[in-house]
Amino acid sequence: MALIKCIECGQMMSDRAEACPNCGARPGIQNQTVTPQLQPIRDKRKSGKSKGVLISVIVFVLALLSTIGYLFANDSKWTKPHFYSSLIEAYRGDPYYQYYLGDWYWEEEDYGNAVKWFAKSAAQGYSDAQFFLGVCYENGLGVSQDFEQAARLYRESAEQGDNYAKWKLGQACLYGAGVPKNAELAFQLFHEAAIEGIAPAIAELGICFEKGLGTSQDIDKAISLYQQAAEQGSQNGNVYLANCYWDGIGVAQDYNEAVRLYREA
Repeated sequence: MALIKCIECGQMMSDRAEACPNCGARPGIQNQTVTPQLQPIRDKRKSGKSKGVLISVIVFVLALLSTIGYLFANDSKWTKPHFYSSLIEAYRGDPYYQYYLGDWYWEEEDYGNAVKWFAKSAAQGYSDAQFFLGVCYENGLGVSQDFEQAARLYRESAEQGDNYAKWKLGQACLYGAGVPKNAELAFQLFHEAAIEGIAPAIAELGICFEKGLGTSQDIDKAISLYQQAAEQGSQNGNVYLANCYWDGIGVAQDYNEAVRLYREA
C-alpha cells in the first residue's frame, strides 16, 4: 500500500481507497504516489574517526588541567603569564619547553615526572635534557639505575658541546661506569670542560695530575687545580685538597686545615 494525494483537495489517501475520505472524490490517473524520504546513513568510518579525535582532545585537556593543578598547588611562580603558553608548547612537543617542565619537576624532587619530560626532550636531541636524564639514570632517580644509559646520554650531550656532560662522561671513562675505562679520554674531557670553567671538572683534572691518570704525574699542578676548584665552590675540590693536607701530599701536613676543608665540602 502507498499514499497518494487527492487531486481535488490535496489531502493524503490510500491508493486502494475507492474515494477520498476528505472530499469524496474518486482517485484518477493524475494522482501522485508519495515516496517516503529516507534519512541518509552516516559513514561509520568517519563517525569512528571523529570519536577518536574527540577522545584524544579530551585526554589532552585532562592531562593539561591535571598538570596545571599540580603546578599551581606547589609553586606560585607558575602563575606568571608565560606559564600557559609554556605548558601548551610542552604538550605540543617543543623540546625546550619539555625540558623546562622536566626541570621544574626536578627542582620539586618529583623525579618520576622529571624523567618523563626529560626523556621526551632528549629524544629530540635537546642537550640539557640529555644531560639531566643521564644524571637520573646514573643515580637511579625516577628510573632504574643504569650506568650504560647514563654514559650514552652524557656522550650525546657532550657531542653537542655541553661541558657538564663532558665532565660526567669523563668520570664514567675514568672509573669505568657504563663504559670501558679510558684514562686518556677522561683526561681530555676534563681538560676541555675545565678550560670553560666547570669547577667539578677542574677538580677531576687535578686527580688526573695527582695520580698520573691519562697524563704525567704533577703534584704541584694537582694542588693548584684543587685550590682553583675549591675557590669556585666545588665540593670535590675541597675534599681532594683536604686529603692532601691530611696526608701531607704536595703541602705541609696540616690536620686543622684538612678539617676546615672537609667541613666546607
